[in-house]
Formats: sequence, structure tokens, C-alpha cells
Amino acid sequence: MQALTVLVIFIVAVALMYKKILNTLVGLPLLALSVSVVAGLPLNEILTTVISQGALRLHSPMIIIIFGATLAEIVKRSGMVESLIRNTAEYYGDRLYVITFLLFLITTLLFTVLGGLGAIVMVGSILFPILLSLGISKLGSACIFLLGLSLGGTFNLVNWSLYMEVLGLSQSDVLKYVLCFFPLALLISIVFILVELRRQSGASFLLQISKPSLKKGPGVWNIVTPVIPVFLVM
Repeated sequence: MQALTVLVIFIVAVALMYKKILNTLVGLPLLALSVSVVAGLPLNEILTTVISQGALRLHSPMIIIIFGATLAEIVKRSGMVESLIRNTAEYYGDRLYVITFLLFLITTLLFTVLGGLGAIVMVGSILFPILLSLGISKLGSACIFLLGLSLGGTFNLVNWSLYMEVLGLSQSDVLKYVLCFFPLALLISIVFILVELRRQSGASFLLQISKPSLKKGPGVWNIVTPVIPVFLVM
């Protein structure tokens, strides 16, 4: 009965946070307290173990999330996302394979730092019209975007903190997994893109963007910003 009650409380709390009825900063502590009460923990143990020690256990992921979110905001505000995608499209708009792979790699690079629904919408709103105008199907464009998102997410330090805290892994364990998973996922992504482009070979591949309209984007140091913290951690 306790297990069922805990499950119901968890589902209700997640639903309220997902619907934004309950703020996450409030919802998670309330969830922890509710589960503790249902489990029958005495008050002194709830105060010392759950509240005091529980808050201290979050210091590592909280610091990673703060710095990760700050870096993501810098990347957004610098204009690097729009500049990389649009200028790549304008330089290589008449070369289907080149532009598709470059856009895929740029998406991967961006999501080593970016995260959350807002970033996904921002990058997708720029990327999808370009991929569709190349003659790639809606489903194919979505898959290319999701592959880049997932591949970049393997090096996202905020995701690492989640794996380390929830699964009880060390940073070296996560890094070993990433280094094994990344080449395999990259190979699968490349094969998928080649097959998808081959299947779409009958479509019009010319991108209707005038090349003289290139915009001045951020400097080269801004462009390599996302990869710097990853290499520092590694």
C-alpha cells in the first residue's frame, strides 16, 4: 500500500510540474517530504536526513546546472546559433550532402551546451525550413535534427550531472560510456543521413537563399565556446 501511495504521489507531482501548475523548486521538496511521511519516517529523521543532508547532496549537480545554464544563455545571446546555421546554408546551399552533414554537425555541437524546450524550438525553427527547402521529407528532417540533438546531449554536462546523481555513477564512468557510445551513434547517424538523402534523390536540392546576403556573425572564439568546458572536464 505504501509503494502504491508513493507512486501516486510521484505521478501527481510530476504531472503538476509538467503542466507548470507547480513550480519545480517547490514541487521537488514537497515530493521528498510527502514520500518521507508516507514511508513513516520520524520527524527528527525527516528534518536531519531528508531536509538537511538531502539539500547538501544536491550541491554538485546544482553547480553544474548553474554554469551549464549560464553558458547556454551566452551561446543564445551571442547570435552564434543563427549565424552558424544560416551562413552554412548560404555558403553550401547548392551542395546537398555537404550542407546536410554540416547542419547535423552544427546541431550536435550546439546541444553539447544547449538544453531544454526553448533551445530545441529556437534551433529547430531555423533548421527545419532549411532542411525542408533542400527537398528532405518532414520525417527525415525531424530525424536528422533529433539525431544531432541526442548526439550532442551525450557531451552535455548538465545531462552528466543527472546521470551521476540519479544512477550513482562517477564522472569517469559517464565519460567511459560516452566515449564508447558516441562513435557508434555517430556512425548510425551518418548511415541514416546517407540513406535518407539517397532516397530523396529525386527532389529539388537547391536552396533558395541569395549568397550575397551573408550576415556578419560572432567571432571564431564565440563559435568554439560550447566545446571548451567539455574538453576541460575530459
